[in-house]
Amino acid sequence: MCFRANAHWHGQIWSSAEFARSFGVADTTVRRYLDLLSGTFMVRLLLPFHENLGKRQVKSPRVYFADSGLLHTLLGLQTRAELDVHPRLGASWEGFALGQVVARLGARQDECFFWATPNPSYGLRECLLASDGLHRHCANAKQLSVT
Repeated sequence: MCFRANAHWHGQIWSSAEFARSFGVADTTVRRYLDLLSGTFMVRLLLPFHENLGKRQVKSPRVYFADSGLLHTLLGLQTRAELDVHPRLGASWEGFALGQVVARLGARQDECFFWATPNPSYGLRECLLASDGLHRHCANAKQLSVT
């Protein structure tokens, strides 16, 4: 049940307190489960990038399932048509793109971050920030519908 519920958090900023509250358990318990999933490479925790660039930065990690097929199964999606109309479509695409960028760069887990800053004009602005050892690379992935 916890594993399936975690699928609905895919691509979102993690709040262990909110997740724990919905299950009626301590947030330390939820964090242990998340650490277990991360340690077995089932989920990827993308930590926020911190540099003293300003005081308004997001400080909680994002959670992504490492396997989009597993994510789709946990969400109960069996066909492409079901995926195309599912509210988590954008997050699914973002997680897939994240995995591709990280693999292409050959970046280690500790070299990958997300950077998000609130923008008064259009909400939260965010991107993947990864290092290849020499340079920092920034990527942003959004799924768009073509009608």
